[in-house]
Amino acid sequence: MNMEEVDYIEALGKDILKSKAYQDALKQKHHFKCTVGVHMMDTAYYSYKICKILNKLGIKTDTDELIIACLCHDLGIVGNRYNKYKSGPECCRMHPLDSIPIADSITGGLTDKEINIIKRHMWPVTVIPPKCKEGFILTIVDKYCAICESTGIINRDRVDNQIRIGLLQYE
Repeated sequence: MNMEEVDYIEALGKDILKSKAYQDALKQKHHFKCTVGVHMMDTAYYSYKICKILNKLGIKTDTDELIIACLCHDLGIVGNRYNKYKSGPECCRMHPLDSIPIADSITGGLTDKEINIIKRHMWPVTVIPPKCKEGFILTIVDKYCAICESTGIINRDRVDNQIRIGLLQYE
């Protein structure tokens, strides 16, 4: 993980990373082997890498809006998700909607694109797909990270140590 990339994500998301909601996300287990906060940082990092490649290929992406959405997309499950939702499928459908007002209050107002990216990141479970390419990027990266985090494909110790260099100041 390139520290310049982590610095970029942290500078862009500093208000999110300092928020109580994100701090709580760093304490809640997610995908068996990491936390909600680390998962959101994972998605931001890999989405940023994809945007860099696409932008070099001449495919313009709204990288900043995507990173903000990545850092907020699972805030709706923070707390006791097992008491909040009756089932896994309900959680998959509802947590994107529950994430939006939390993210909106932390950021001082989400853009329409950021709202759509967060709202539709669980597609195809949410049935309606994202309206923009950034939404599809998060949708794919979210699934990739969830699989890797759940199975241990991502070397959690290596990634945690590198991500924590930046997040340590927020904990």
